[in-house]
Amino acid sequence: MRYTTDWSFNCRLAAPSNDPCARFRGGVAPGAIVMLPSRPVNIGPESRRFAMLSRVLGVLCVLVGATSVALVVDSLTFDRRWSYAAMVTGLLAVLVVAFLINRAGRYQAAGWLTVAVAYAGPWGSALIDSTILSGDLLPLCFVVMPIMLSSILLSTAGTAFVGTTQFVALLVAFGTRPESNSENWASLLSLVVFVSMLCVAVNQLTLADREQIRLQTLRLEDYAATLREQTVRDGLTGLFNRRYLEETLERELARAERHGSTIGVIMLDLDGFKSFNDSRGHLAGDSLLRDVGALLREHVRLSDVACRYGGDEFTLVLLDAGQAIGNRAAGIFEAAKVMLEAVRPRCDGLGVSFGVATYPKDGKTRETLLKAADAALYAAKRAGRGRIAFANPVG
Repeated sequence: MRYTTDWSFNCRLAAPSNDPCARFRGGVAPGAIVMLPSRPVNIGPESRRFAMLSRVLGVLCVLVGATSVALVVDSLTFDRRWSYAAMVTGLLAVLVVAFLINRAGRYQAAGWLTVAVAYAGPWGSALIDSTILSGDLLPLCFVVMPIMLSSILLSTAGTAFVGTTQFVALLVAFGTRPESNSENWASLLSLVVFVSMLCVAVNQLTLADREQIRLQTLRLEDYAATLREQTVRDGLTGLFNRRYLEETLERELARAERHGSTIGVIMLDLDGFKSFNDSRGHLAGDSLLRDVGALLREHVRLSDVACRYGGDEFTLVLLDAGQAIGNRAAGIFEAAKVMLEAVRPRCDGLGVSFGVATYPKDGKTRETLLKAADAALYAAKRAGRGRIAFANPVG
């Protein structure tokens, strides 16, 4: 699932998509003014977490690198300096591994590795320098760093676990160093407890916000799908609209020219619909149009386009029709006649006429092909209605 959070909007007139699969996904009423993102940015909830962790890892690499520079100029003994250098090198290596794992899509593992680095920094310093546990507790104040990082990168349970382990580790260190300043230890333990509680609360709020963002994103997707649907669909019949048909036919003609395939266009009109509408009322007329739309949807393939061209006139675009265009037109014509039989006794003259044209024989452009099908339709009406007419005889 893709989400966009960088909403740089432009005000545009809605138009059917050029995506060849868009007609199966819907779109916004033609001519409607809609707000569209000027550029798509794939920053969904998961993507944002990966990006955030990458930034955190970058900051930690800079901090660890700065620490290594400080060690070079610090007045440490030779052995301690090399011990610190080895620790810093190891931490940098782990951060690089965490970055690569995060890039590979394994966020949880990368998050725990990042927290582990924050663990190792202060406790590694305590192992290298014995004076830290004996009274110089300032480096141990950094034990709150993994707790704060876990509130950003891990779950609530993970944050509570990190805070608890840090507290227990300090208790153990305090028990093994009775000569240390107990007052300072108590202050440090209090700091860890307070920070842990705050981080757990922050983590819960963050997770709640993420869930709210996820739900809002889903609602936006549903709304966008509704807008897309309205762009390409006729509201009454559920068929595609004329504007979408014309743009789709333009694209499919170019594809047919490249591949040497054929396209069939059928224009059909309900004979006597005005009389039916006047005698039975507009609600009955709308119901009949909906029934015709449902019938056409049932008798075309998913790759074809069924359109309400205007009023009681419909158009079908049959892709890769080949030599079967005549048979397919006859099948749809017979199905329409059967459907109208139930209505005809109550409205004399109600029927259907078809006009059929094919690419490339009857036209090589959208305008000429539609004009040929329209001319064939009116030829069928002039010949007595209730029949099929072809732009040119089909053998």
